[in-house]
Amino acid sequence: MDFYIPHTILSLMLLFATSTSAVTPASCAECVSLWVGRPVYAGGPVPDLYDTPFTGILLPGQAVRGYSANSATELISEGASILDLLPSPEPVGLNPDPSEDALDHCGAWLNSAIYEPETGIVRGFYHEEWQCDYANNFFTNKSIAYAESTNGGLNFTKPVHPNNAIILAPLGNTTTSHQCGEGDHSVVRSGDYYYLWFLQWDPKPPSEAVRVGLARSAVADGGKPGTWWKYFNGSFSEPGLHGMSDAIAGISGSTVIGQHLSSADAGDAGYDGFVSIGVDVVNYGMPTLAFSADAITWQPMSAPLLVVTSFSWNRTADSGELLAYPGLTSTNGTDSGIGTDFWMTYTYLQPGEDFSQRYFVLRPVSLVVHESPVEAPTAVVRVDLPLYTN
Repeated sequence: MDFYIPHTILSLMLLFATSTSAVTPASCAECVSLWVGRPVYAGGPVPDLYDTPFTGILLPGQAVRGYSANSATELISEGASILDLLPSPEPVGLNPDPSEDALDHCGAWLNSAIYEPETGIVRGFYHEEWQCDYANNFFTNKSIAYAESTNGGLNFTKPVHPNNAIILAPLGNTTTSHQCGEGDHSVVRSGDYYYLWFLQWDPKPPSEAVRVGLARSAVADGGKPGTWWKYFNGSFSEPGLHGMSDAIAGISGSTVIGQHLSSADAGDAGYDGFVSIGVDVVNYGMPTLAFSADAITWQPMSAPLLVVTSFSWNRTADSGELLAYPGLTSTNGTDSGIGTDFWMTYTYLQPGEDFSQRYFVLRPVSLVVHESPVEAPTAVVRVDLPLYTN
């Protein structure tokens, strides 16, 4: 049965021509144009999933496994692509710990997983919370921990738990009035390092924006506890546990994926870099992209990926729609890197509905790099109704 759900998100299509210049997204974000396609239903409505950006791994033989979470992490797709959804989610061993002293007592959300071909291990990096009181202004304490799988991501263990944290906020970063700590992260393997971007939920006036920090671990160290170093004062010099970290300027959010473009698409010698996606909470949570060639210096796009007309987390009958947890994934649905064509993923709540009615939505995106900035008049805005197939 096919049916339509009213949707006030507007698709942004930027007109483009084929690019053969030396310009790259990181050197000129305003030279990038995007086409955003029609929404595709991928799951829901459910009350107990899609509480984190989608993450997927690419295994030998092109097998894809994808994950979502709501306190506990579950396998939701398995096959040749992200669209090969399982009839029902399957647990993978990443659950809240029963001990109230454990940093993952309130949950273990797998935000990033990377298959390591040298060892056959899937390195997992999960967001964890403890001492939570979500009814009190979403209060919780956030950090990031390490897990691993030796059977292709079907089951994960937490080595040296409860001492498997890899990122902890500086001491004193606690409060009982709002979210605090460091979490909501993503991890990308590039060269000899795993790079990890995270949100710094430092105690601050509510009007001050949450910042994005950066850390890295050598691939040779496997991203394990004690091997992470935060970027501070111009170098990776502070420990992952309780160390200080700079705010990364220009980045649009802490959800990042690698990008690989050929010489026909960007730059005389091709391009290897990073893309971030995040929401502008001042402008209704509009998802926006930013680009980087070195993981540290970022160029944001001025135009959002989507135009959104409401952004309400405190749900009532009068609430507008909510687009949450935006992410980027390759066309097959993995975190192995994107090219000029990829998926944007997000959690969607319809107007007037609460978190018991969550949808998982995909939208195809195409990207072209021009020789010069794309002028605003070249943008064509189109209203789309998402088609959901049940």
